[in-house]
Amino acid sequence: MEAHIQFQNRRIAFAEYGDPSGKPVFLCHGTPSSRLNRPDDEITRALGVRLIVIDRPGCGMSDFLPGRTLLDWPRDLAAVADALGIGRFLVVGFSGGGPYVAASAYGLPDRVAAAASVAGAGPVDAPGALAGLGLYRRTAGVLARRAPTFFRAAMWLTNHPGRNPLRFLDKFTGDLAAPDQAIIARPEIREKLVAT
Repeated sequence: MEAHIQFQNRRIAFAEYGDPSGKPVFLCHGTPSSRLNRPDDEITRALGVRLIVIDRPGCGMSDFLPGRTLLDWPRDLAAVADALGIGRFLVVGFSGGGPYVAASAYGLPDRVAAAASVAGAGPVDAPGALAGLGLYRRTAGVLARRAPTFFRAAMWLTNHPGRNPLRFLDKFTGDLAAPDQAIIARPEIREKLVAT
């Protein structure tokens, strides 16, 4: 089920998957991604999980929030949980969603029952943080940190996901390891990633 709420004069989109009466788990999607990227619904249902995926500000169908910081995220999460009548919940995230898991646990200690980050992104300015990444990701990491305005403009003009999703997917995943490439080459996975 896809829906949205209005919070602080902006739209926050989300989707629910799995068992509607199951244990509530909020999934913090990676970067770039959206509420559409989630585990297989059959597995989620079998595990008794009510999975809620929120589009972060500026992602998917959620409105952009100028000047936001990572610590603004817990307010959005709480607003959606409140709208759904959920008091306590679990939070899990992967890749670029990792920092949002940490912000959720920090900002909502009375509501987050457990938190997990899977391959969560860390600070890109930490020594050695970009080592081992392909040229595309290293360059993006450096530009995002040192010239964020230029980086945003360059991404928008040359490689914005909305302009050509297939080209973006190929560029974004081109330096991944062979096993990852094999999974991404599967038609159903490519279709899901392009939609995301």
